[in-house]
Amino acid sequence: MEEERLRQHGVDVREHTGDYEQAVAMGRQLADADPLCHFVDDERSLSLFMGYSAAALHLRSQLQAAGVVVDAQHPLLVYLPCGVGGAPSGIAWGLHQVLGDHVHCYFAEPVQSPCFLAHLLAPPGSHPSVYDLGLSNQTEADGLAVPRASVLAADTMRPLLAGVFTVEDQTLFDHLALVLQTEGLRIEPSAASGFSGPAYLRDSLLAVPGANHMVWTTGGLLVPDAQFESFLRRAVRRETGI
Repeated sequence: MEEERLRQHGVDVREHTGDYEQAVAMGRQLADADPLCHFVDDERSLSLFMGYSAAALHLRSQLQAAGVVVDAQHPLLVYLPCGVGGAPSGIAWGLHQVLGDHVHCYFAEPVQSPCFLAHLLAPPGSHPSVYDLGLSNQTEADGLAVPRASVLAADTMRPLLAGVFTVEDQTLFDHLALVLQTEGLRIEPSAASGFSGPAYLRDSLLAVPGANHMVWTTGGLLVPDAQFESFLRRAVRRETGI
């Protein structure tokens, strides 16, 4: 459905069998064969990484306008969806540059696609795949279905990242529906992954009194209506009315 929407806007969509890593490899190969083509490489591009980091400047202005202070007594805990790692790592790096050491960033990954967590747990110099761990890389969070992390992103985040947690697919649908009900925001499953962050820390010694919690969420406005309704039907109804 989303592919057809892109085609309607004149985009030349190329589909490949296999997972994200294989599709990127095919895209890189096609770009290398065309001297007039510039390939935006989500796995290796430093310029793209720095582009993501610019989001921190906008967030700083928004926090100041809202009167939100970020300091030792009021740390900022940020939960970001993570696929290959380029976007959340760029954002997290930027937040550390403009807001300092009292920003604590956590990455959220599907239980079957925790490529960033796998990379951070692996011996230095290795580049593991989730398949190496016996995982399927199958998830409804299609934007996060990545078997292997960006080495650039992982190496940059290793000394900065506060933690990584995983989220079950059913929880994505539950939170997607809850966000629509309470905030009127229409998001996709991948974008719902960060909402498990506060629960992840709730019973942990890492939970800090006075902290402000922020969930980073993108994607969903262009999801076709029929597909979004199917997401809502999969949500578990709770006492909140969902």
